[in-house]
Amino acid sequence: RERGRDPLLYYVSVFGDPGSDAWSWRFGGHHLSLHYVVSDGQVISTTPLFFGADPANAVLLGPHLDRPLAGAEDFGRELVRSLNDEQRAKALVSGVAPTDLIGGNHTRLKEGQGFLRLPEVWRGRFEAELDGFFERVQQSMEDELGLTDAHLDALSFTRQPKGIAAADLSAGQREICRALLDVYIGRVHDDLADAQSQKMENSFEEMHFLWAGGLEAGEPHYYRLQGGDVFVEYDNTARDANHLHSVWRDISMDFGGDPLAEHYSHGHDHN
Repeated sequence: RERGRDPLLYYVSVFGDPGSDAWSWRFGGHHLSLHYVVSDGQVISTTPLFFGADPANAVLLGPHLDRPLAGAEDFGRELVRSLNDEQRAKALVSGVAPTDLIGGNHTRLKEGQGFLRLPEVWRGRFEAELDGFFERVQQSMEDELGLTDAHLDALSFTRQPKGIAAADLSAGQREICRALLDVYIGRVHDDLADAQSQKMENSFEEMHFLWAGGLEAGEPHYYRLQGGDVFVEYDNTARDANHLHSVWRDISMDFGGDPLAEHYSHGHDHN
């Protein structure tokens, strides 16, 4: 495939035997990645859950805008623009947004982790010509944004959340923050949403909001919500800030977590 991917190519993958004690399934392709893990008949993990859109805003007849992920953009911008100067100084970690999500498609989020450049996001490198094309595209995006290592270092993943804490938000701003989180919770079935909503609410006092890039519509921008094990990322920088990526992750339970590590951590006596 000339571009390294096919926008019409999607896969359904099943791991284990459906109906057994533990199994999972995945649906994924261009701009969509869903993961569900089932244990003892209960869905225990719905993350990572990734939605993207290109274009994020498409002009239809009327003219009306087709904006399938509008809530993820609008509530994020509403929240950052509601901040006063003191609050914004805490939230605005970088004046330049990254070219993509910091977590990329890393299976696990690790301390100090930065984003994967475009030639590295695939499961292996392409032949020289296509690899070189992706390298040129990546460099062009970085040059256009003015992205430096200092910006990326400021945005790297840490277990200690970056940005402004929910405790430093006003009551109205906290409601906007909850509405933004609800956008991501609303991507799962109603039968699962309540449990996920409660998990986010339990972590809400630890929640931090981080912003990078411009504040106006049409400017490249990025945000992050992190608290407890909740990790939400959004990026809209490519194609004149009209190519959106967004993901909801659970630091401890992505792909169902690590049950073997949990067994050794809690089921054995360690000095």
